[in-house]
Amino acid sequence: MIRSIFFACIFLLVPLFTLAQTQAESTSLDPQIIKGIDVTQERKKLEQQKMHTNDLFKNETKICYSKFAVNDCKATAKQKNITTLNEIRRQEIILNDIERKKKAGDAIDRYEEKMSFEKALENEKNRQKLLDAQYEREQNLKKKQEDAEKKKQDESSNIQNKNAQIKSVQDKLANQDQKINNAGSERSKYEKKLLDAQEHKKSVLDRNASRRDTPSDPLPIPGQPTKSP
Repeated sequence: MIRSIFFACIFLLVPLFTLAQTQAESTSLDPQIIKGIDVTQERKKLEQQKMHTNDLFKNETKICYSKFAVNDCKATAKQKNITTLNEIRRQEIILNDIERKKKAGDAIDRYEEKMSFEKALENEKNRQKLLDAQYEREQNLKKKQEDAEKKKQDESSNIQNKNAQIKSVQDKLANQDQKINNAGSERSKYEKKLLDAQEHKKSVLDRNASRRDTPSDPLPIPGQPTKSP
C-alpha cells in the first residue's frame, strides 16, 4: 500500500517538474531552429512512440504474471512506462510551445513582411513623386528655354522685317528722289531747248531785219565783171 502511494506521488510530481524543465528548454531554442521544425511530423512521431510505449507496458505486465514477485514486476514496468510517457509528454509540451512560437513567429513575419511591403511601396511612391517632380522641373526648364529661343528668333525676325521695311521705304524714297531729279533734269533740258529755240528764232529775226534795212546791190551790167563781196 505504501509503495503504491509512493509511486502515485512520483506520478503526480514528475509531470510538474517535467513541465517546468520543458518550458525552460523550449524558451532557450534558437528561433531559426524553431522555424525549421515540422510540428506535424514531430507530433506523429510522438504519437507512434506513445503507442509503442503502451504496447510495451502491456507486454511487460503480462510477463510479470509469470514471475514470482508479480507486484514488484508490475510496479517496475509501470514506473518505466510512466518515465517514458513523461518524456513523451515533455516532448509534446516542447512541441506545443514550439508550435505557438512558430505561429507567433509566422504572424510576426507576415506583419513584418506586410510592413516591409508597405514601406517598400511607400518608398516607391515617394521615389516616383520625386521622379515626377524632377521630370516636371526639367520639362518646365525645357519649355522656358524653348520659349526664350522662340522669342529670340521672333525678335530677330521682327528686326529683319523692320529693316526690310525701312530699306523698302528708303528705296521708294530714293526712287522718288531719282524721279524728281530726272524730272528736274528733263525740265532743265526742255527749258534750255526752249531758250535755245527762242534765241535761234530771235537771231533769225534779227538777221532778216538787218537784211531788210541794208540796201541791195545794183544788178550787174552785162559784160562787166561782178564784184566779189
